[in-house]
Amino acid sequence: MTTKQYTLKEAREELGMTKRDLSRESGISMAAINAVENGSAYKTSEGVAKALAEALALEVHEIAWPRGLSHLGRPAKSGKPIIIRRTVTYSMTEEVSITSDDPICPKHFTTYPRNGNCDLCE
Repeated sequence: MTTKQYTLKEAREELGMTKRDLSRESGISMAAINAVENGSAYKTSEGVAKALAEALALEVHEIAWPRGLSHLGRPAKSGKPIIIRRTVTYSMTEEVSITSDDPICPKHFTTYPRNGNCDLCE
């Protein structure tokens, strides 16, 4: 695959890759890959072109970019990790079966003597 220029789609299909595979290998979104393949994007940035070419085991000049290359924009892979922090809140329902003649504290679901109070509520 070194003597002719391929479109991104031709190179991808020749390797048997789906757009999802290419996205995973290159780190470029499927939306961006669609835009480049359909020619609907502006000029492809050098960072995106390099990441896509590397994923296809080609050089950037071996791919015919529909609207050419742009020297503007940030590189596709900057090497800096993306940190995502999220808080997960969940609730759990537990069914408890207590077999006792003693009263049950409605707050702590523990039994306590008839004449006393819940040990946890005191």
